[in-house]
Amino acid sequence: LFSGLAHADLNFGTAQEDESNDKYKVGVDYDLVKPEIENSNEVGEINVINFFSYGCVACVDTTAKMEEWKVKMPYYAKMNNSPVSPTLASSYPARIYFTLEKLNRLDLNLPFLEESASGKTDFSKFDIVTSWFDGRGIKVDDFKKGFDSDEVLGKVYNAPNVIKKYHIQSIPLIVIAGKYQINAEEISNHKEDLKDVVSFLVEKARAKENLSSHGAQ
Repeated sequence: LFSGLAHADLNFGTAQEDESNDKYKVGVDYDLVKPEIENSNEVGEINVINFFSYGCVACVDTTAKMEEWKVKMPYYAKMNNSPVSPTLASSYPARIYFTLEKLNRLDLNLPFLEESASGKTDFSKFDIVTSWFDGRGIKVDDFKKGFDSDEVLGKVYNAPNVIKKYHIQSIPLIVIAGKYQINAEEISNHKEDLKDVVSFLVEKARAKENLSSHGAQ
């Protein structure tokens, strides 16, 4: 239930950009999202998405690093975690995340991810899930109500569409402004400087958007 997607390269394409002086190279340190996906945030805001799933061991370190980056990210960046759910049948982990989101308890996202990935607790049993959160300030009845709410179910039903929209084939995966992506292998190759790569791509995306904005005037 918590196995996540296969750890494999993503095939988003590597169309060339002028990057001769860039510290990080397309096709080596990151790839281009082809076709690009609209940056859905407010104008001037750079959207960063960390795709993950509970039970994904590799997602633990990536999510922890992204939470650290979030604290110091520039004002024009916005970072969100997004659970993957390829099918409704495999939506259980994503449904737990959306419940935490609804209850405004995303502070428990990383601890639960760490616990689920450790394999020490059988979270396939719902009563164990509710008991775990009950011990951390979420009453069982509140969790159940959130879990069964129309808001959460709506996001669960839409989750497979997110997989298709971003062409997700592996996790962890970081997508910046719908333009750049750092796949699982590239993340693994940047264990020490992942936050620097993300910052680099945020600035690159911002410069590109500013250029497009000025060109449209």
